[in-house]
Amino acid sequence: MHSRNMTSGLTELVGKTIRGVVVKEGGPGPRGQVFLVCSDNTYYEFFSGDSAIEGSSHMFDGGMEDVKGTLDAADITGEVVDSSGATETVQACRPVLAR
Repeated sequence: MHSRNMTSGLTELVGKTIRGVVVKEGGPGPRGQVFLVCSDNTYYEFFSGDSAIEGSSHMFDGGMEDVKGTLDAADITGEVVDSSGATETVQACRPVLAR
């Protein structure tokens, strides 16, 4: 784990509201990826090529459609979206796609 790079990216995530999560497994690139999509139209990525979990060094600009647009739809194994705009994301989430 490259904790220095991941830590700098995670500091940008603190205090933001997560509105969606996209999970990708398989396909090209990292074997596993988790994208945390925030209400301000930015997202953070965790990824793993083998066994170590790493994170991006910064937040990226983009929302749910931007994240999903960079992935092959067949590799998306899960997606959770807060469509109500509620701040209690855990209670307001609904599964959209699961395998």
